[in-house]
Amino acid sequence: MSEKIYAYLLRLFPSHFRKSYGDEALQLFRDRARDEKGFFSRVRLWLDLLTDLAISVPQQRRYARPALAAAALQQRSQGALPFF
Repeated sequence: MSEKIYAYLLRLFPSHFRKSYGDEALQLFRDRARDEKGFFSRVRLWLDLLTDLAISVPQQRRYARPALAAAALQQRSQGALPFF
């Protein structure tokens, strides 16, 4: 159940980030969830994950915007209309 929730939360990241790091992020979650025993350890795991998501998702989305703008300019220079 926890893995499904984490996999769903990974969808908040831009697609290029998920393609590059999604499998490794899920494996890291599996490893850490397996190693965390007890209620408080699992709560700490989720607090760490949610803190990381709150910081990393906006940061990765900020990095994705210049890449989208560059792709749009390249398509426009080739005569194609960009649609996102």
